[in-house]
Amino acid sequence: MKKTITMNLSGIVFHIEEDAYEVLSNYLNTIKSYFRDSDGRDEIMADIESRIAELLSEKINTGKQAVLMSDVNEVIAQMGKPEDFAGEGTGSEKKEEGAAAETPGEGRRRRRVFRDPDGKIIGGVCSGIGSYFDIDPLWLRLGWVAVTLLGGAGILIYIIMWIVIPEARTTAEKLEMRGEPVNVNNIRKNIEEEMEHLKRKMKDIEKDAKNFGNSFKKKHAPEAADKLVDFSTSVFGSIIRAIGKFLAFMLIVVCAVIMVLFISSLFGFGDFGDISINELSDLLFVNTSQSDLALLGILLFIGVPLLMLIYGGARALFGIKGKNRIVSLTSSGFWVAGLLIIIFIGYNVANDFSEQSKVRNEQALAPAGCDTFYLRVRPDPRLEGEDSRFSHHVEDGYGFMDDGEMKLFYGIPRVDIQQSNDSLFHLVVTTYARGADKKAALERVKKISYEVAQTDSLLEFKPLF
Repeated sequence: MKKTITMNLSGIVFHIEEDAYEVLSNYLNTIKSYFRDSDGRDEIMADIESRIAELLSEKINTGKQAVLMSDVNEVIAQMGKPEDFAGEGTGSEKKEEGAAAETPGEGRRRRRVFRDPDGKIIGGVCSGIGSYFDIDPLWLRLGWVAVTLLGGAGILIYIIMWIVIPEARTTAEKLEMRGEPVNVNNIRKNIEEEMEHLKRKMKDIEKDAKNFGNSFKKKHAPEAADKLVDFSTSVFGSIIRAIGKFLAFMLIVVCAVIMVLFISSLFGFGDFGDISINELSDLLFVNTSQSDLALLGILLFIGVPLLMLIYGGARALFGIKGKNRIVSLTSSGFWVAGLLIIIFIGYNVANDFSEQSKVRNEQALAPAGCDTFYLRVRPDPRLEGEDSRFSHHVEDGYGFMDDGEMKLFYGIPRVDIQQSNDSLFHLVVTTYARGADKKAALERVKKISYEVAQTDSLLEFKPLF
């Protein structure tokens, strides 16, 4: 039986054996005394205590509620003892002792995925994953843009990963993100490097401020004014660049979404109203070769500018300078080709509907024994089912119908009642169609079938043809 005490380490409460507590307390005090003259000593100790608390938490379970001496010894061995790196200095001394100093406290090398706050452009997802896999995040960013352009899922995936993947906030998390052992020595080095980087920035700012002040003391007002203008321009330029990157990102997103919707509609995955591009092409074009050529022309005419906008947005977002003459000339050539194809197809389609032919079929109605005829539209089961629907009308009197099995192009008849020239009742059915010439239009007219049924004084009209 051993006496235990309660310990609060980095905000986590532990039950720990008294002798283990003494060892751990002495260990932390030794580290604190070693770093008493170091820059960022408070941050170093906070990260070390946080890491030790994390390691001790892993050793607690339902069958073991207290921290034992063996647990503390394992943690100390993993973190490294101060005497293992106390002799590290600078220059040749550090080089000679570097290998020996790292080995005792190397501990477990564990990689974890975090968002990198130091190398981020937007959310740090690509930079963090790049650190995890030891690859340049630029390739991940280019891959993300490519996935966005091809399928549109890149943006959604990035947002999900931004939400799911935590940001590396502590030094220990940044070390785990890079796959470096989380020990006292590496924590110290990481924080001291960050402090040194901050020092250099502060010195640069101080130097600029001194130079600016000296310019005033020497009464170099024009030079001081120039420096003030340069400083203001620099700040304003930074703001403008940040806004520019945001606008470039939004341009990529908007153009990518438009591109996906455009391609989906173009290849039959979308509709204009209730009519798809494929159905519309069946009406306008005489063969599949003509429709395929038209789709190619539209794809080049609209798709190339969208791709160039995305390309320009990516260059602005990633700070790529210079112009690529080959890309500009190639894209311009494709766009002009698309324009010429559209003009050619448009001329052919207009020519295919340039002539019109009509067929007039007149018949006398049988006497009904009365002077009144009743008109009724014949019921059509294809229009009365729950799954049937009328589609978008391309023009008055024409449209599409989905009867559950296939979509059909139909025409709606128009009834016009006029005074007869004699004492009889007459029914006149006039059909017409268009074609490249009168003969072609007449052939199309002959394919139209429409009937009116008479039962005594009742005339039943088909609702469509």
